[in-house]
Amino acid sequence: MTMLRKRFLDVVKMTVTFLILNEVNEMINRYRESVEFSSEKCPEVNDISVSVIVPTRNEARNIKRLLASLRLFRCKNLEVVVADYMSNDDTVEIARSFGARVIELDKPGVGYASFIATNEARGDVIIRTDADAILTPKAIAYTLNVFRQFDTIRIVHLGHVYIDSGFIDNFVAFLYDKYWRGIWKTTGHFIAFKKDIRDVVNFNPNLKIHEDFDFGWRAYKTFGAKAFHYNYRTAIPVSARRIKISGRIRYFLGYARR
Repeated sequence: MTMLRKRFLDVVKMTVTFLILNEVNEMINRYRESVEFSSEKCPEVNDISVSVIVPTRNEARNIKRLLASLRLFRCKNLEVVVADYMSNDDTVEIARSFGARVIELDKPGVGYASFIATNEARGDVIIRTDADAILTPKAIAYTLNVFRQFDTIRIVHLGHVYIDSGFIDNFVAFLYDKYWRGIWKTTGHFIAFKKDIRDVVNFNPNLKIHEDFDFGWRAYKTFGAKAFHYNYRTAIPVSARRIKISGRIRYFLGYARR
């Protein structure tokens, strides 16, 4: 009996080890693919124009990287709209130097900035992102192809990797994206949606936190799961600043500080 139990435990250990190694391998491959910044040609989407909207406040340290990444996406029908709420650094000047259309707001709040930018966007597809994200040509091209292929899809969102943090944070992010993140949990680093839904669902201008999740939840209640496309394998590089500000334990428990 003791021998059988030992063999059983050995099999369990081997199985668990194999599964963990597979998860780690998938996480590493996802990270490598997500941080490839090679330029890609714009896909054949002449009938689709794109607006990338970015709510900002004092993002001078981050926004250059985002705007530089968007220049790699060689598409004529792309506009960048920066909705800035009362920055006192060089955010506005930097955004304009990259050719972005800047809307200066006199009311604070990321929800309000996202709401105004959505209303001002001209593209058929609107992509809401954060200033500390990097949008690779691969991610945008993937998203536009989803909209082209599936008429019922109204919202596309993707996973995330941390470009300035290590193994633990990225492994947790991978597990969250793969197993724990619901279809409606749209996060601010990448929410792509068709412009025609904004009259039904837009960002809540009164929210100063979690306006991204709120957007996805209300869209889910309105349109259902069939309107969403979520792919954890295609991930957006973002900074780990919220983890650093909040502390790792508080952040992973859902108590992120802004």
